[in-house]
Amino acid sequence: NATGVVALRNSDYAQAARCFANAGTPEAKENMGVIDIYNGNYKAAAEKLAGTTGANAAIANILNGDLNAASKALVDNDPKSDYLRAIIAARKGDVTGARKFLSEATSKCKCLKERAETDIEFASVR
Repeated sequence: NATGVVALRNSDYAQAARCFANAGTPEAKENMGVIDIYNGNYKAAAEKLAGTTGANAAIANILNGDLNAASKALVDNDPKSDYLRAIIAARKGDVTGARKFLSEATSKCKCLKERAETDIEFASVR
């Protein structure tokens, strides 16, 4: 699994997938979900990340169109989770919620403020 993570960080998805398949651990299965996200296989990613929590599970579910599952996957109170909550709210048409979560995210991490200014997810929020 660790070798696969190194390959994944080096954008060698084929090698990472081989390593994760050989590892056969729950963590390796989750990492395969990340590869599915990168490859645009959102349904497969959501299936591999089902029952897990965190940003990767939320992203997979957002991209797969299951905003409720994405919300449930976000259990942390950190800037990345707040940013993803803002995206979920914006996609649901909840402008007030999107602004609230975006404000929370950007107050915790200034780097997200710059990103949010050009993020198409927030076109309806600006």
